[in-house]
Amino acid sequence: MLHYVENRDVLHAGDLLLLDAGCESEGYASDITRTYPVSGQFTAEQRAIYDLVLAAQEAAIATCRTGRHWNEPHEATVRVITQGLIRLGLLKGPLRELIRDRAYETFYMHRAGHWLGLDVHDVGSYKVDGAWRELEP
Repeated sequence: MLHYVENRDVLHAGDLLLLDAGCESEGYASDITRTYPVSGQFTAEQRAIYDLVLAAQEAAIATCRTGRHWNEPHEATVRVITQGLIRLGLLKGPLRELIRDRAYETFYMHRAGHWLGLDVHDVGSYKVDGAWRELEP
């Protein structure tokens, strides 16, 4: 589940609670998403997917180093998630072809993260007359 916006369902054992929270501090915005099993325990299927997403997050974090390309964390998550979907029997075929064909997008239709700044989903060009500019609140 990417986002749940109905806000009307009663939670039951076996359900997952997705928490998408944000904050603002000194004019800058941020957000974070977490998933919890309502009963306190994942089902086997939920645990398999949770562990896969956690492994993808850890792979993304491992790529975050000075001088690395900003897209490397996302590329790492795509590799890990696609490998995991193959292992779980949800995708079939060679890893490189599945990634090239974006077969994972049925399950992972977004990116590993998004821009953060003065708005939760800050986007756009930050160059003025060919020079990078600082964003101040």
